[in-house]
Amino acid sequence: VIGKVTVSAAAFYLLVQVSRFIGKEIIERRLFDSGLRFPTTDYLLATESELSTEFREAIAKKVKTDFEFTLPSPDEVHKDESAARVRIRDIVAQIHSKVNRTTLLQQRNWEYGFARNLAGGSCIAAPVSLAGMLLHWGDPTAYLFSSGLFVYAIVLAFAAFALRRLAGLYAHQLFHTYVSDN
Repeated sequence: VIGKVTVSAAAFYLLVQVSRFIGKEIIERRLFDSGLRFPTTDYLLATESELSTEFREAIAKKVKTDFEFTLPSPDEVHKDESAARVRIRDIVAQIHSKVNRTTLLQQRNWEYGFARNLAGGSCIAAPVSLAGMLLHWGDPTAYLFSSGLFVYAIVLAFAAFALRRLAGLYAHQLFHTYVSDN
């Protein structure tokens, strides 16, 4: 009995880690260009309008005080957007390490992580459901597999939208928490 439980727990843990890996290393990297196109980076570009100029200036002032870094100017963004994005990504990493982990910020982080890992897990579950449906074609079990396939297909169809939206909500919360953090 203990052996079966241990093997099941290990298999479950392995699937969780594989789902997370697929979500983070494949879906997230492709969707957000290895972190260079996360909303946290996009919103701090001087050429973006998601944050007000005043709020972006408040962030820039606090970044300068806290880390002695400067956000790229509009000219720097136009001259070399890729370098500006790398600089902002590095600044955001500093903000992450400094900011107070408020309940709402952690909730936004968990929501994003859950959606990312769900998308990664759906990449595994959809083909398994398809195989189960084909192997059990003609008996009632096939309906269970086809329902699973339908659900996982919907998750994958809306994954990019959901991840972008949840990452945007996280970015807003991160910056508001950072600016208000003393």
